[in-house]
Amino acid sequence: MINERISSVAAHCTVIRNGLDNIVQPKRDDVVIALAIRTPLCKSGRGGFKDTLLDGMVFKMLEKVISHNQLDPMMVDDICLGNVRDAKAAYFVRAASLAASFPPSTCSSHASRFARPV
Repeated sequence: MINERISSVAAHCTVIRNGLDNIVQPKRDDVVIALAIRTPLCKSGRGGFKDTLLDGMVFKMLEKVISHNQLDPMMVDDICLGNVRDAKAAYFVRAASLAASFPPSTCSSHASRFARPV
């Protein structure tokens, strides 16, 4: 642990010959987005999903992600849901991730995508 920290600090003190070389080197704390998907667009309140609850939709989506990608749920560290209308989306994504067999150690979060005029 201390050796990693010393190496990291020493790397900041060295002369960088090519900035691109430094950027493309893999690091342990890199963020990796392995999958980004979205549901189809529909009219709000009267479209194809008007009778579909968010928790059911997220649960089915996570199940399909696991089955179609032959994904080991234990390898997933974080699930983030972007949503517009439902204030309880954070609860739904957590419940759906647990129901879809992701372990309790998998973090779940919600990003509100509601853009209202100021």
